[in-house]
Amino acid sequence: QLIMFTLTPRGDDDTVRRVVDHVVAHLDADLDTPTLAALANVSERHLSRLFVAQVGRTPARLVRDARLQ
Repeated sequence: QLIMFTLTPRGDDDTVRRVVDHVVAHLDADLDTPTLAALANVSERHLSRLFVAQVGRTPARLVRDARLQ
């Protein structure tokens, strides 16, 4: 059902892959950008940049889209 999240994000960034996997596995959890950035051990700004570059959307948008599916 989560077709858009079964594809591996572009690039070889394990940080983005780890966060996407966490989001998909924990849709009912607190998944705001500060929480995800702490999980990835990067700043919120850096996480957002990585996501936009590799996934094409911000972490918050990915979470919202995942929850709506």
